[in-house]
Amino acid sequence: IVTSYGDIKELIRSLAVFATAIPNSPLPLLLPSVEANLTRHYTTIDSHLWVRPEGLQSQSNFYYTTPQPTWATAPIDNPNQILNRLPTATFLSANSRNFKRQWQSWTENDSEDLGSQLLLNSIQGGIRNATGLNLEKDLIPWLDGEYAFFLYPSTGSAFRLIAPNFNLGLGLMLQTSDRPAADHALNKLNQHVRSMTRGELKIVPRRVKGQPFVSWEGKDRGKTVSIFSYGWLDNNTLVMASGVGALPELAPKPYLPLDRNFTFKTATAALPIPNEGYFYVNMGSSLSFLYSLISPSLPYADTPFVQELQRTLGSIRSISS
Repeated sequence: IVTSYGDIKELIRSLAVFATAIPNSPLPLLLPSVEANLTRHYTTIDSHLWVRPEGLQSQSNFYYTTPQPTWATAPIDNPNQILNRLPTATFLSANSRNFKRQWQSWTENDSEDLGSQLLLNSIQGGIRNATGLNLEKDLIPWLDGEYAFFLYPSTGSAFRLIAPNFNLGLGLMLQTSDRPAADHALNKLNQHVRSMTRGELKIVPRRVKGQPFVSWEGKDRGKTVSIFSYGWLDNNTLVMASGVGALPELAPKPYLPLDRNFTFKTATAALPIPNEGYFYVNMGSSLSFLYSLISPSLPYADTPFVQELQRTLGSIRSISS
């Protein structure tokens, strides 16, 4: 349907011409740094959009200034195994592996780029202020396995404190080869939370389906509520969730895993292998959740425009990359 090709340096310079016409735009100041960073590694880019029986597919290719074989995704046995820990009804998921290697690659390759250094310092400072942890010392060293961030339906999540029908669970799953280092970081995090909340947030041991977990709990209108929880599903798989009430769908394992879901398998079947993981949205279940949450208060919900928009969005089964 569409194909495009361009020289990266010329594309950025063309964008700079347009940016100068926008009053108070920061782009003219940022683009030289972006150009220097990109053209150090890449020369040209092409993109394609075509039709498959399953739907639309697109692909973009960046061409290196010099070959970079060490950057290639290495094939490994049984990749993306963490997906069998996620529930089949997952709304959205993003998974990959070896964040330690990915982080080191980013910081080494962009060590001379001012914009990247500012972003790096901002990330490190934000994590230190929010958690009391040093990103480079307390977290990165043990993040060497697969990991996944995901949203899924849950009737026990802390989000129900916002609205009774806010049945959304938020999860983060991390695999590691160094569990003692992970436990050390979690203990430091608990100490920081106790100090920041002056004891108002309790760190409480709980059990879910016989498995031990840790729950952060406070009071809401006199009732004890869990806003965050974590625990080990096995010797090397750590799960964090939006409250202890959101764990039954995950522990000890989901009734049906995401990697056996028909929609997920169809959405990812045509993507390249080997890869660094998947981003996936189940549009059908996600839209149903959103409609149940906002439709009662949405003005003009019964107008032809809104109904046609819902029909069009409803024709999209999934989005994946």
